[in-house]
Amino acid sequence: MSASKPPPALPPSANKAPEYIVVFKDGIPQDKIDEFMATFKDEGKSKLLDENQRFTIPQGFSATLTDATFAKFNSLQADPNSPIDFIEQDSTVTTQ
Repeated sequence: MSASKPPPALPPSANKAPEYIVVFKDGIPQDKIDEFMATFKDEGKSKLLDENQRFTIPQGFSATLTDATFAKFNSLQADPNSPIDFIEQDSTVTTQ
């Protein structure tokens, strides 16, 4: 998405649910995203704690992730063959 790399994702804090925004690289076909997401399902059960919302611009989703899934997604940011562009902890943004 941008020329500079986003900062590394923060690990979940003890007092907040580990909610993240995961954004896929531009131009990744939907079937590749579906295939990637299927790798995080185990016997029909998601390894994501809770997928909150999917979005299309940019392509990605928000979810509550297990520690193991967070670590996997976070490590994939550096892999040029990974569909993940970046992951960041979800938070409230205010203007004041």
